[in-house]
Amino acid sequence: MKLKQIIHTLSFVVLSLGLASCTEKAVNNHDELRVDKVLTVNAAEKIDVPWQGDTLSIPFHANCYWGVDLLAWSMNKGENGESLYNVAPAKWMSTPAQYGMGDATVDVRIKPNDRSANTREGYIKVFTGDENLYYLIKVLQAGNPDYVGPEREPMDLYFDFTVNTMNWPTTSRSSGEYVYPLQGVDYSFLLSQCNIGQYLVVYNTGASLGLPAIDGYKLTKVTALISSNNKSVRHALISADPAGTEVVSPDQTWPAQPSVEMVYDLEGAQYNTRYYLYCVSGGLPTAGLTLHYEP
Repeated sequence: MKLKQIIHTLSFVVLSLGLASCTEKAVNNHDELRVDKVLTVNAAEKIDVPWQGDTLSIPFHANCYWGVDLLAWSMNKGENGESLYNVAPAKWMSTPAQYGMGDATVDVRIKPNDRSANTREGYIKVFTGDENLYYLIKVLQAGNPDYVGPEREPMDLYFDFTVNTMNWPTTSRSSGEYVYPLQGVDYSFLLSQCNIGQYLVVYNTGASLGLPAIDGYKLTKVTALISSNNKSVRHALISADPAGTEVVSPDQTWPAQPSVEMVYDLEGAQYNTRYYLYCVSGGLPTAGLTLHYEP
């Protein structure tokens, strides 16, 4: 065969193959990346850890990239003295595996909580690139029951509500967190349907006054002084929640008399915990509170 005929024949074959390839369906080699992300964590939603510390193994199945955050609440003071809570890295938890791809088991080390008698709370968050696809594990670590810390004495704090030098709300049924400065320290109260005039009023059924929680102390006794003009029967209790359901000192009758002290002894009081003076009925005209704290 002549060279010219050979070249012509090869050109025809190449052109034919090119036309054939144009008729084939295009293949997308990235279809496997379009599947829905899956994350399944084989762990409880809450894990209790002893004060001595531990290492938690968190296994999970994933078909995508993942990350692990170790978080805890931190408290800061606002411009007006209010307590502001923010999420921050938990320095008492650590893990060598912060990011990865596919199935894995992540080990999270919990440091000993040996220099505090208080329980601390943190969170292990396993997340993906999707905002709504993550798993959150609450970690509660007990405090060291033998920790004494700096020597402290019990203290009684008296809060006078016949004056309003702290500029608390005077509008009826106000709510929010407010500070009472006393001896150079700002104490946080939580008002729910309260206001102050000649005295503090905790309004009718369901209203409450959240009492200060002090780090390293537990509130064991509350003495409420009824206002000097009271003429009606009232009812109040002390609760561990603002709804009045976790009762720590039962309902007592406030008599239809002025200037009477009502004493509440708290059962099972916990350190660094806010308790609530809760109105069962009648409203609570309160001239002052004496709060007894134990270290």
